[in-house]
Amino acid sequence: MLLQSWGNKIRVFPAVPSLWNNLNFHNWRTEGAFLISARRTNGKTEFIRILSEAGEPCTIVTDIQKPIFEGKRNFQTQQTAPNTYVIDLKKGEEVFIRNSDTPTTFTISPQTGDSHLSRVYNPFGKKALH
Repeated sequence: MLLQSWGNKIRVFPAVPSLWNNLNFHNWRTEGAFLISARRTNGKTEFIRILSEAGEPCTIVTDIQKPIFEGKRNFQTQQTAPNTYVIDLKKGEEVFIRNSDTPTTFTISPQTGDSHLSRVYNPFGKKALH
């Protein structure tokens, strides 16, 4: 739900339930030897960080509109389909993807639970007690 890697594409937050507004994860591994970190706040992806460990081709699918790709150099990117981008990452390089509204502070920190969720949703499948 948070990260998928198949068909030579990395998909970040591809199937997040609408109740899960605030999420983040750090250094999750995908096929192609990439480490992915990402943060979603108020139901909107704020940023994605990709670190290439092997220099394989990197294709990312993201819901970030008009993404900005930042790193230690100007990356060559190519949009190959809606919301799908190929990035020329080399081994050991990292890129941050964000939209123009997101500040450039890329931090991952513990998320507190949405208190209203405990009243309407139980992730363990049992009925919630009121």
